[in-house]
Amino acid sequence: RQSTPFLISFISSQKLQNAHLTDRLKQQRNIRQGRRLLTRSYRICALNLSKHAKSGEQRCQHSRTPR
Repeated sequence: RQSTPFLISFISSQKLQNAHLTDRLKQQRNIRQGRRLLTRSYRICALNLSKHAKSGEQRCQHSRTPR
């Protein structure tokens, strides 16, 4: 009977840890996806640059550093 509050606190702490872990995993996945999107946009940008090189548009719209 005396161990029930301890158990409850233990379980809640485990839940908190799990939530923290899932948050971190989500963050990592988002970062990875963001990188993929960035590289894709760079590729598209490079294509556009090669297309517009004749018209003198030598500038890439995408900044090198995200955020």
